[in-house]
Amino acid sequence: MITHHNGEILSNLIKELRKGESIASLFLQATNALGQLLNQPNVSEQIKKELAADYGMGLGNQEVMTLEIQEVQNRKARLEKSLESKGHLLKDDERKRLQNAIKEHEQEIKRLEALKDF
Repeated sequence: MITHHNGEILSNLIKELRKGESIASLFLQATNALGQLLNQPNVSEQIKKELAADYGMGLGNQEVMTLEIQEVQNRKARLEKSLESKGHLLKDDERKRLQNAIKEHEQEIKRLEALKDF
């Protein structure tokens, strides 16, 4: 991930580019770094949403759709890990909310995969 410490932004971008990182991923990393530099962390989140809507779902860009699917899968994995590690400490309604969130993430992954294949 790109950091803005010690002027490493350009160096990290070039390194990621040489490793074969996708253009969409590089763009998101650059906007994240820009948001950090401008002290506006919400900039990258807004751009990520616009990219997913316009280029992913709107234009069917496979690369962007794959990034969106991976993001939802990562959130689902974190929810599952939380349920597994803390489940025994949760109240019944809290456990059910986590289980429902996991199911909703599974449905979102299926929806995004269907859009990607469309």
